[in-house]
Amino acid sequence: MNNYSAEHARETTPDSSSDTRSLILSALKEVLPGSSVDFRQHFVDLGGDSLVAVMLMARLSSAVKIVLSPLMPFEADTLEDLAARIEIIRLSRNRSDLPTGEI
Repeated sequence: MNNYSAEHARETTPDSSSDTRSLILSALKEVLPGSSVDFRQHFVDLGGDSLVAVMLMARLSSAVKIVLSPLMPFEADTLEDLAARIEIIRLSRNRSDLPTGEI
């Protein structure tokens, strides 16, 4: 896993982090209809369970085109932290796609 912190991800990618938050919000509205989403809350506090986590992460994986673990919502302290963790993975993927300078 990367040594990037959630705070680092928020500082370096405000636009894409906002995009990730929007994706999470949209996916949560589909898998937990009627729930009020507060990004300072833990996934379980919103009514999330293992089945909802699988559905949520499947939607997010499809949206960001990266395989994301269904354990991530449980491991993250808050939904804000979940968004930051997804951003870290996206940043890492983008950096690994950069040319290495080899010919």
